[in-house]
Amino acid sequence: MKVNAQRELICLDEIDRDEQISQRKLAGRLGVALGLTNAIVKRLIKKGYLKITTLPRNRIKYILTPAGMIAKSRLSYEFLRYSISYITDIRTKYSLIFQRLAREGASRIILYGAGEGAEIAFLCLQEYPLKLVGIVDDQQVGQRCVGHRVMPLDRLLVVQFDSLVITRLDALLQSRERLLAEGIAADRIAKM
Repeated sequence: MKVNAQRELICLDEIDRDEQISQRKLAGRLGVALGLTNAIVKRLIKKGYLKITTLPRNRIKYILTPAGMIAKSRLSYEFLRYSISYITDIRTKYSLIFQRLAREGASRIILYGAGEGAEIAFLCLQEYPLKLVGIVDDQQVGQRCVGHRVMPLDRLLVVQFDSLVITRLDALLQSRERLLAEGIAADRIAKM
């Protein structure tokens, strides 16, 4: 799903929840600058998805039009379809990795990155004779992910494992480079 479509969906959804939402709050929810938020709102108005009415004290109220409701439904469907396709693709990739690791005789696995990727990988891992011995992620140390307490990266030097699988979906190459820089042997990092 394209970024513009995702932003329009979030915008329509937030306005549907709170017609008096400020553009500043909307910008925060979208994760973009206020000027870009203003441009998105104007585009939605031009498309006929939103109308604006003025309230006392220089406040405005957004009204989702029938066309806006239809667009929100269509975008929600597209997002769901995209998400399912994305998850299926990631699941297939992890299954192939775990299948190869099991065939090569690995048994103790570390996941690098706590988040959606780790959750998908953990589900795949259950299908193979492999054991998850830990999850490493410097940004989430101490938190729990799929029943494991997340460890800092330096713990890789003392934890016994056969292979490490990168589950940081947002930064695969950077993660690999970081692991190599920390002294993890390239042959212990599973290739995606």
